Amino acid sequence: PEEIMLKGAGVVVDKKLGLVLASRSTVAQPLGDVELTFGGTVMVEATVVFIHPVHSVVLLRYDPEQVQGMGVQEARFPTTAPVMSSVEPGDSLTMVGLDYNQHAFCLSVTCNSLGSFSLVLPSPPRFRDRNLEVISLGETIRGFGGIFIDEEGAMIAY
Repeated sequence: PEEIMLKGAGVVVDKKLGLVLASRSTVAQPLGDVELTFGGTVMVEATVVFIHPVHSVVLLRYDPEQVQGMGVQEARFPTTAPVMSSVEPGDSLTMVGLDYNQHAFCLSVTCNSLGSFSLVLPSPPRFRDRNLEVISLGETIRGFGGIFIDEEGAMIAY
């Protein structure tokens, strides 16, 4: 049998419970082994807790004791109403992500445009994401993806 290895970026959303948010392109289905890498060196097993049936969101769980003492931080979320509604073309955004060499990066990017994104119905029928708002960037990002953060470091988009 052929081994399929998917890689991608995830974000810790609860460090006490060991919860990580990732995309379905990183973890496509709940069967199989899932391994998370912290700090580029510590690898821990994880389990799939939830796969959203419509959006490209997966929730994973790992044992927080396995990364104890590493300074793992969880994402912070804005305390106000949806921040994305305040993003306009020309705005400068900060992106934190993972490059193809599995190194973390943080860079300033420019929002070229905002819009909806839809995919044609696949044949044969299978999962497709819907109801997405997409930020088109002025720069090319070479990596597995990441998150956008506001000036306070809170996550505003995934």
